[in-house]
Amino acid sequence: MDNLSGCMMARLAHRDETYDGGLIKEINRVVGPPKPVGSEEVHIRAMYIVSDQVNSQGGRFAEEELDRLTELLIDAPVMVGHQRDSLPVARNFKAAKVREGDRVWVKTYFYWMKESDGAEALRNNIDGGIYKECSISFLFSFPECSICGRDIRQCHHVPFTDYELPSGDRRIAHFLYRGIERVLETSLVYRGSVADTRITDTLSPGDPDTMDIGTATSPTLFCKLGEEDTAISLGGGFSRGALLFRAGDPAILDDRWSTLFAFPHQPG
Repeated sequence: MDNLSGCMMARLAHRDETYDGGLIKEINRVVGPPKPVGSEEVHIRAMYIVSDQVNSQGGRFAEEELDRLTELLIDAPVMVGHQRDSLPVARNFKAAKVREGDRVWVKTYFYWMKESDGAEALRNNIDGGIYKECSISFLFSFPECSICGRDIRQCHHVPFTDYELPSGDRRIAHFLYRGIERVLETSLVYRGSVADTRITDTLSPGDPDTMDIGTATSPTLFCKLGEEDTAISLGGGFSRGALLFRAGDPAILDDRWSTLFAFPHQPG
């Protein structure tokens, strides 16, 4: 089966310019820059990138898939607007699963060099609240229907639709991202689709000193249509008809094409 390409939105988190020595050691260990970086040379911020709740595209990460994401996020580039024809503006170097109430989040940490072009503009726009939202681009192999367990592209269930189960109980359908294979990148974007995202002034996992910034509501799919990367806003629902896209990034693009969650399904 062809790889699927998923995009998920969240918002950025930030704090002051004092960094724990362990974070700097982690950058040098996992990224391995040719010249080791020092605390005075970098800016560090963090993102709450995904949670285990159903998002506005109808997808959800099971907790075991969140564990997988914390591994795959390490050393992934940070881009702007999923524009993969340009160089990264920062790099992820640490990720942690954070449990808050009945929700589980993945919080990922990224850094960029203070002396790089645009470094201060990037910091000012993040800290000033202009750049608040982010997205993860990833490959996964199977969208599992929460009702029947089949590939949701092939069964008759539609996300956000209420169904009666054989037991007589009722359940609203969604799909699970299964078989996550690779995180392609995270990006700074203009609008997110993960509910209850927020910013924080700490880089410590699980620190309660956070504040809500509201929910994001407009899903966007970043797809390959022909020769152009296209951002397609889905508003409050799903595409009508087949949406074709090519899975992967420029390094792994090939001639595999897939249909991405074309709703509504046709009977049979």
